[in-house]
Amino acid sequence: MLVLLSAVLIAFMASAANERTASQASNSGAVTRQIADSTLNLVMAQIRDATSQPGDDVTWASQPGAIRTFGGNVTNTKKQFQTAGGPTGAYYNDYSTSAKDYVYKIYSADKMRPSATDYSSADLPAEVGVIDNWDPAKPKDGYVDLNQPALSVRTDLDATGLTVEPRYPIIDPRARYLANEDENATGDPGIVDGFDAKITKDTRLKMAKAAGGTGTAVPYLPMPVKWLYVLKDGTVSSATLATATNPIVGRTAFWTDDETCKLNVNTASEGTFWDTPSQSTEQESGLTNATSSSDTNIASSANSLSMSVSQPARGEYQRYPGHPATTCLSPVLGWLWDVPSSASQSVASFLPKSTDPK
Repeated sequence: MLVLLSAVLIAFMASAANERTASQASNSGAVTRQIADSTLNLVMAQIRDATSQPGDDVTWASQPGAIRTFGGNVTNTKKQFQTAGGPTGAYYNDYSTSAKDYVYKIYSADKMRPSATDYSSADLPAEVGVIDNWDPAKPKDGYVDLNQPALSVRTDLDATGLTVEPRYPIIDPRARYLANEDENATGDPGIVDGFDAKITKDTRLKMAKAAGGTGTAVPYLPMPVKWLYVLKDGTVSSATLATATNPIVGRTAFWTDDETCKLNVNTASEGTFWDTPSQSTEQESGLTNATSSSDTNIASSANSLSMSVSQPARGEYQRYPGHPATTCLSPVLGWLWDVPSSASQSVASFLPKSTDPK
């Protein structure tokens, strides 16, 4: 009887331990889902608050990671627009801020809605300092790098295990590199037109090249954001507000991209300009040498837009103004076909030549 009772007791305790483990796993999953939903709701609230300002005296503009509101005025004061090594002959009207100018951050930070003045004078320099001093081996306390690459070891190329293939969650810094996967030491753009960033490198690791073998050191483009801590009562804040009765149950960090700054390969094409012709000129409307209704031969010159004689056909979406297909793929993928980069032209070539501030 003693042996039987011991066996039953052991079975009961084992079952209770299994149930406890399952309950803890279920509770952890529920808390994780709740934190994820809270993060999503926080971002949605930021976007809704920034884009639903009452009155007609405030407008907003979005960008990756933030939405800015503007309620000030453009002044008649001229400011000089300068580029590194470029001309100094371009000017723009100054802007005076107002009490309604805010920066709504849609990435995790201590201050989610600083004023435009506080953001430019304190918040932004501090965040740039964190990025400039970021060390992947010793990350700054309270921050997490959301662009930390996942490294796949290529022992087939290097038995030491120091050759890896990096995969970046948000931004691939190799967009600044050359098409042959070498570092770009020039001031010209890399394979992605217009992309530029301050890139650090881990010299301990080498990248695996597409053609086999090893390449340069693995580049890093850190995107550190602040950890936000979730307390037992649902409050999302810094860890300093936690107490014994309201402890930390989790933490979250996030970065939100502006979809208007992305290139959707599912809808983008190689946009071809078309618009309704407003003049009956060969340059705008084009010419045909059709001799019958079935002859559609276009005889326009190479400098003609031919908008009348070559209207978009059904399904030719890349020529409809405003359609997502009018977004070009070549700035990002053109290097695959040796398409020259338009950004190789200096900004100076687009600036006015006049030095008159008026």
